Amino acid sequence: MIVWTTEWCGACKQLKQWIQDNNLQDIVKVKLTDDGAPMTISSVPTLELEDGTLIVGVEPIKRKLQTLLDGE
Repeated sequence: MIVWTTEWCGACKQLKQWIQDNNLQDIVKVKLTDDGAPMTISSVPTLELEDGTLIVGVEPIKRKLQTLLDGE
C-alpha cells in the first residue's frame, strides 16, 4: 500500500505522523506525488491499495488502516 502525499499538505503530515505512531511504516509506504504518482492520483492524501482501489482523505484512510491494526 502507498500513501501519496505532498510536502505542502498539512493533512498529509498529520497522516504520516499517525502512520508512524501506529508502527505501520512497514506495510504502508509514504511517497510524494512528485516522485511519479500515477495519473489516477488527483487529491492528497490518497491511499492506493494493492488492488488499485483509491481512498482519499485523512479520516477515510485512518479508518481503513485501523481495520488492519484491529485485524479485520
